[in-house]
Parts: sequence; structure tokens; C-alpha cells
Amino acid sequence: MQYCAVLLLLLGLSVVLVRVHTYGGYYKGDSTHSQDDDEADADLRRWQEGYEQWRRRCAKYDNPPTEEPPVSTRIAGGSLATPGMLPYQAGLLLRLANGDGIQCGGSLITQRFVLTAAHCVFDAVEGRVFLGATRYADEMDAAEFYNVTKHDFRIYEDYLGYGGYNDLALIRLPRTGRESRGRVQPIALALEFMQQALLEEQPVSTSGWGRLGDKPRSIEEGNLLHYVDVRVLEQERCFCYFLPGLVSEQRHICTDGLGNRGGCEGDSGGPLVYNWRNGSYLIGVITFGSAAGCEVGAPTVYTRVTAYLHWIRRETGQFNRNTLDFDAGLIKLTPKLNFNFFIGPAKLPATSEFIDYTNDLVIISGWGATSDTSGVSTVLNTVKMHVYANNLCADYYGSDIITEHKICAKANNEETKSTCGGDSGGPMYHNSSETVIGITSFGSIEGCEMGAPVGFTLIRSVINWINLVTN
Repeated sequence: MQYCAVLLLLLGLSVVLVRVHTYGGYYKGDSTHSQDDDEADADLRRWQEGYEQWRRRCAKYDNPPTEEPPVSTRIAGGSLATPGMLPYQAGLLLRLANGDGIQCGGSLITQRFVLTAAHCVFDAVEGRVFLGATRYADEMDAAEFYNVTKHDFRIYEDYLGYGGYNDLALIRLPRTGRESRGRVQPIALALEFMQQALLEEQPVSTSGWGRLGDKPRSIEEGNLLHYVDVRVLEQERCFCYFLPGLVSEQRHICTDGLGNRGGCEGDSGGPLVYNWRNGSYLIGVITFGSAAGCEVGAPTVYTRVTAYLHWIRRETGQFNRNTLDFDAGLIKLTPKLNFNFFIGPAKLPATSEFIDYTNDLVIISGWGATSDTSGVSTVLNTVKMHVYANNLCADYYGSDIITEHKICAKANNEETKSTCGGDSGGPMYHNSSETVIGITSFGSIEGCEMGAPVGFTLIRSVINWINLVTN
């Protein structure tokens, strides 16, 4: 179910790598060498050393397995999905800048965001998203469909524009998706503990409208949503199946391909789903497969969702109730405000880049209680505090709560100044930069007068989400 361009890329990489290896063995070269020649020779030696290490490590997999583990029998293209069976499945019809159209899949992960592969949207200028459909790109069959443009695409920042590394993107829907007739429902993201050791050899499923095999397909069969049951492959075996450098042992997850089951052209961006305790969890996003075809028993490679959970939550503003990460919200005012001397917008950090605010003066404001025994205030109050180092704050609240997405503040040791009940959501104002850098999130259960540090949502961790939603 992989995108055609990726198949061609893998084939091209195979040719290039073989050529380099051949040249390294037989090309004698010119007797005069420039600095560029020396650097090229060094690069070639490093590649040859890396290839030799890969070859020795992977020699034990030269003989493919002859027995298949027990798994539900599926044909190469899988089985037909019924309406409402895969309520998170999204179909993407995208138009490239040159006018060509491409087909991909995706997964609805919130009422406003679809998760897909970066290579699907990297060169796209616009497209359509279909939800609750079993027939591809059929507006009459879909429960919901949306027109989107390149301004709605959020590509993982370290994606290179080709290949399967960091191959992840989000599509922001122009309006909130409706959970229509049970046919549209977001899927939960993989939980942190759903790592390779747990998932290996476990049954999982993948789905899409891609090809059912390498042979030409009929128009009718290509229009229908299929799913297939597969198993998570041992990571080293997948690493060794492809040429060195193509599979990351940390950022990819693979399925076995036994019985010619797996992804094919047109399914890129689609889901890999693990069912656990009566719930479905998105553990992977289809990125690529073998250049030899879809029916050669090759693994399918997926971007591993757990490796990107922080990025996904940051970009979509997904609040984590357990850790209080991304504790931020937006309220749209209607009608728009007219700014004046008394009302104006807060200045926010320009980027998500790291800035160390430790020990800097900040001002917190709100109408919260002024003591543990008083009610909320009828007048606006402010308090001056200093940014408290995260490692010290973690000593008080725990490192599972004080993550890189938090910032803490504390009064001087002899003071008991703090926020209190009713101050949540208020601003942390950074005095020297005149910027709001935090949102009041939580304080100590021991009370407001203990001089304990206060936890704030770090705005730079959600600034991309804020800009995306407000723009």
C-alpha cells in the first residue's frame, strides 16, 4: 500500500548503492587528488565500513522464514471493510503543483486533525479529505468531506522531502468533524508503553484504498476500502531486509508481509492499528515497502507513532490529563474586539525555540483567592515571582509531571506568595522581554500559602498549535 514515488525511490537507492560499491572496488581514479576527492574517498570508505557492518550483522537473515505464524487468512489485498468498521480511516485525494493527483490514506486523531505521511502532502497544493467512507473519493458515500489547501498541512520539521525518515504530517480540517451515524470517530494514539518489545509478533491491522496486488486492478475493486491482518515483525529482521540506512530501529515499525499481506501503492499515510483491552490504538503510519512489489512477501514499513507523540500533541493541542502536558485552550470571541488603551493582545514567543528563563523575574496575574481561606477576589491582583529551575521543580512534583513542556515559578524562600484557586489559565508575564511565556496550570495540594512552586504550561510548546488555529 505504499506510494508509488517511494517505490521508485527505493529502487533508485538500490541502483545508486550498488554502483558506489562497484566503483569503490574497481575505479582507480586520477593520479591527482583535490580536497573534494579526499572528502569523497572518506565518505565512500565510511559507507563501505557501514555496509560491511550491516552485512555481517544481517547475514543470519539470508534464509527467509518458511513457516508463517498463525494469523487470520487474507488475500493479498485484504478483506472488504463494512460501513462504520474503520471510523477513523481517512481518504486523501491530493493535487500536486504540476497538476498531477495522488491518492493516500490517513487517520482521524481528533475532531480537527488527520495524521498522514509527509510524502503525501509535501508537494501538494490542495486536496480533499473523506471521512466515514467505504468508496474512495465518493462524496455521496462519505459521511464527511473537506476541501483543504497547503496552508492546512503541518509537516514534521525534520522531514527531508524524500524517503521514509520522519515521514509524518498533520492535516488541519477547516471545521470540526462530526461523529456522524457512528461512521466517523477519532482513533486513540498509541500509549507510551506500546513499544517494540510489547508489540512484536502481535496481530495488528492496516487498511486503505490502495492496490490489492501487483496485477492491474479493476476500477470497482480500487474504489473500495480494504483491511488486512498482519503481525509486527522483529525489528532487526526488518532493518536487515532493506538496504542500510532505510529503516530506523527507533522511528519505524514493520509488519511481516507473510502470505503477501501488507500495504501497496495508494495506501501511504494509512493506519497501523493495535487492539488492546477493547480499544483501538494507532501505532503506525504507512510510509514505504519493497521496490520489488506488493506480492513478494516483503515487510511494510510504518512511521512509529510513539516516537512522535510529543510532536503530535504539541501541534494538535492534545491535553494530557495524567501529566497536564499541553494544558492550553483557546476561546474565540464574537464579535471581534476593538483594541484600546485598556484592551490589547498579549505578545507571545515568536518561535518554539528553547530559551532558558531560569531565575528571571515574572509577573503572574488573576482574580483568584488571596489565601487558603478566602474566596476569589473582586479585583485583579498581581504577584512577582522568579522562574524556578525545572529539575528543582521536578523534585517537588515529580519528573513525570514536570516535563519539557512546563515552566515553574516560585517566590523567594522567605515569602509565601503564589497563585491560588481561580487563577488557572492566567498569564505568566516575562518582565524583561515583555512577553507572556506561560499559562497558570497547577499548584501544590498543600495550599497557596506554603511557598511551593507553581506549574505553568510553557507557551513555546504550544505556539505552533496556537498559530495554526488562530490563523
